[in-house]
Amino acid sequence: MSAPKIPKKQSLSFLDVLKFAANYWFRQPKKWFFILFVLLIAAFFETYVTHLMSNTYDKENNAGLPVWLSGVILAVSLTFILWYFVIYPIRLHQKNKLVN
Repeated sequence: MSAPKIPKKQSLSFLDVLKFAANYWFRQPKKWFFILFVLLIAAFFETYVTHLMSNTYDKENNAGLPVWLSGVILAVSLTFILWYFVIYPIRLHQKNKLVN
């Protein structure tokens, strides 16, 4: 008795994966726009605010970001991180418990 032949799985091309991802995101425009918005805000922080922060503690040139504003930015960033990685998953978990 011989073992049954298992057909080889056809590998996906990069184009197939790209089409799948595009189809997924076009079906969910709210999520797509939210992620795009977050990426734009992150790009703004990475360029403009980081540049201002580097000038904050410069003794000769006082054209940097005020210290209180840099503290507010750090606090908002920390709040967002805590909400997204701690509070939001807990709420999703509780919501799924209620549904099941």
